[in-house]
This record gives sequence, structure tokens and C-alpha cells, in this order.
Amino acid sequence: MTTLPERPAVAEAAGLVRGLGAGSALAVVVGAVIGSGVFLVATDISASVSSPVWGLAVWIAAGLLSLIGGLTFAELGGQFPGAGGQYVYLREAFGPRIAFLFGWTLFLVIQAGSIAAVAAAFAGVLGDVVSLSSTGRAVVGSSVIGASTAVHLLGVRRGGLVLDVLSALKVLALVGLGVAGLVLSSRSIHDLPATPMPPAASFGVALIAAFWAYDGWNNVGFLAGEVRDPRRTVPLAMVGGIALVGALYVLVNLAIHLALPPGELAHSAHPAIDAAVRLAGSRAGTAILCCILLSTLGCVHGLVMAGARVPYAMAEDRVVPAALARLTPHTHVPSAALVLQMAWSIVLVLSGTYDQLFTYVIAAAFTFYGLCAAAVIVLRRRTPAADRAFSVPLYPWVPLAYAVFCAAFVINACREKPMASVAGLAIVASGIPAYAWFTRGRRSR
Repeated sequence: MTTLPERPAVAEAAGLVRGLGAGSALAVVVGAVIGSGVFLVATDISASVSSPVWGLAVWIAAGLLSLIGGLTFAELGGQFPGAGGQYVYLREAFGPRIAFLFGWTLFLVIQAGSIAAVAAAFAGVLGDVVSLSSTGRAVVGSSVIGASTAVHLLGVRRGGLVLDVLSALKVLALVGLGVAGLVLSSRSIHDLPATPMPPAASFGVALIAAFWAYDGWNNVGFLAGEVRDPRRTVPLAMVGGIALVGALYVLVNLAIHLALPPGELAHSAHPAIDAAVRLAGSRAGTAILCCILLSTLGCVHGLVMAGARVPYAMAEDRVVPAALARLTPHTHVPSAALVLQMAWSIVLVLSGTYDQLFTYVIAAAFTFYGLCAAAVIVLRRRTPAADRAFSVPLYPWVPLAYAVFCAAFVINACREKPMASVAGLAIVASGIPAYAWFTRGRRSR
């Protein structure tokens, strides 16, 4: 049987610079999560659950479920503070093959597809301001990815500083929109019409849209090898970041519901912009449009920064070419991994297939989330005396609840989109021969 050389369960990522403090770790969560979703998906949610009250309930429910996931991952993040995050958690619990399949799928579709989709969203919004052809939008999206990669090649501190600024600005923008809704609207929360609970299927469809807006909170784990005091900082950033984002999302969507009646919201192409115009005029709408550009730019920057650390960790394990683990001497960043991620993300932008590919692997992505919840239980049983800087509360119910939720999500995705799910499984399965190819010639024992 082919195996990999043993590695310490918790290892310092040799050569990486721990240049990210607690504020920057929080900015990674905020930056990777808040993109264009919060500004756009209120329309989709309203179309599924027409009541504003139940629309807000969707955001709260998605936030609580994401928080359960964050609490589960926080224990793993505190136990394994090296680069790679979820890849490392799966490796330690289930072995290198399962971890490789996650890393393979993450690089091939999940992370690169997310980077491409958010960059394309930036170009799409910009195209509403200045006239851009489809080719022009592809060039703009690709340029955003290239520029972000160039910043991160300068070093983790400089890349983190830019992310700090972008994340702080987008938080201020969301707070501003939320407060404007509460202060300037002629209606109050008591005026929002309450209706009976919508069918569970409709609520579930609305949850899918909200989860897209919440996705990305696990990215800070990928960067744990460059975070100061990671055992404490990574869990706090995960949990605190989700709580902060959830509060902002509810505040912003409350403002949107106060500004726009349900019938109008359900047909709005840009609900946040339309709400701002209703509250404070056309200049406010222009300001929100600029906020969307800022937010998507920051999201691309956070995703680019975090994503390259997974192939770096895989190269450290010698399951992908060693070149991906090489660090630039003066900046100590995995430049080869960053450049490869950039190139593939740009290919997806130019091909226009990122949305389709991401739809294919959404069930696989939640399968890996669920496996991480199971990993908490497996590792508790296997190494009960291990040093855990953070212990998930209400163990084992919290990780079990998240594992059950992920399983239900995957089953529903397979039932609703069977062909896409089969295609996604094929993408994941393509990692099996890839693993055999990359690890050929290893020592047997």
C-alpha cells in the first residue's frame, strides 16, 4: 500500500511569516464572505418567501447554521494551526486520500470558481456604470484577479493590510445602509406584514440563496500558518466573523424591506441600490453601487489570498508537485501556488463556465463540510488528550447537528439537481487517478 511519510499532527509551516494579527484574521472572514450576495439575493429570497418577516428569518437561520459550522471548525482550527485549514482537518481525521480529493476539488472548482464568479460580478456591476462588451467584462474580471494576485505576491503583511482596509470600508458601507433604512424609512419593523410560515421547500430554496452569501468563513483556516497565535486567533476569527457578518446581513436586509414593498422587491434586479434610491435619492444609489464594487473587490482579494495556501499545504505533503510549496525568498509567500491559482481562475472567467462548475460541486462542497463535522468526533475519540485551544460547546450535539444539516443539504441537492450532482461527483472522482499519479513511486510500508 502506498503511503505518505509521517508528519507531525500539528506543524509550523516552515518559512511562512506569521504576519496576520487578530484584526487581519477577522478581515479574512469578512473579506471572503461579503461579496455581491448580500446586495443581490434579497430578490431571490423574496421570490421564495414573500413575507419580509420570513425573509429576515431566512437570513437569521442561515447565519445560525453557519455559526454552528463555525463553532465546529473552530475546534479543528485551534487544534491544527498550520497552513491548509480544511485540507489538514480531513487529512488528520480520514487520511491523505480524502484530504486530497477535497484539495483537488477546492482548487479545480470551489475556490477558483468562487474567485471567477465574484470577479465576474465586479465586472458586471462596473458594466452597468460604463459600457462594457462581454469581452471587456472578461478582461476586467481577469484583471481584478491578476491585480489581487500581484498584491499578495508582495507578502502576506501587505496583502493583509489591503484586505484590512477593504473589509473595514465594506463594513462601514453596510452599517451605513442599515442605519439609513432605520432612520430614513417612513416605515418601522412593526409595519412589516407577517404571514403564515411558507412551505418548507420554499424556505429551503431561500436558504440556498442565503448560504451563498454566507459562504467563505472557513477561508481563515487556510491561512492559519501565517496567523499570529493561531490556536486562539483562528477560532475567534471564525466565530466572531460569522456573528459580525450575520448581524450586518440582517441589518441591511431589514433596511431593504423597510424601503421596498414585497411586490417591488421580488422584481428588483438590484435591491440594495433600489432601496438606497428610495431612501435617499439617486446619489445614494450611486454610493451603494460603488459599495458593491468595493465589496466584490475585497471578496476577490480575500479568496485569492486564502485559496493558494491549500495547494501549498498539499505540496508540503508531497501529493502535488513540490514547486507549489516553494516560497519567494524575500516575501515568504507561495508564489507558484498563487500564480497557478490566478491562471486557472482567469481561464474560468474567460470560459464563462464558473457558475456551471460551481453548481456541479455544491453537493460535494457540503459533503466535505459534513466530513469536517464528523472529524471533530473522530479526533475526540482517537486523541482525547490532545491539546485543544477551543472546544466546541455542547459536544457532540453541535458537530452532529452540522453534519446532519450538511447531509440533508446534499440529499436535497442530489434530488433537485441529479444531473449536476452526478457531474460534480465526476469532478471529485477525477481526483482519484490524479492522487495515484502524483503519489506514484512513494515508499510502501
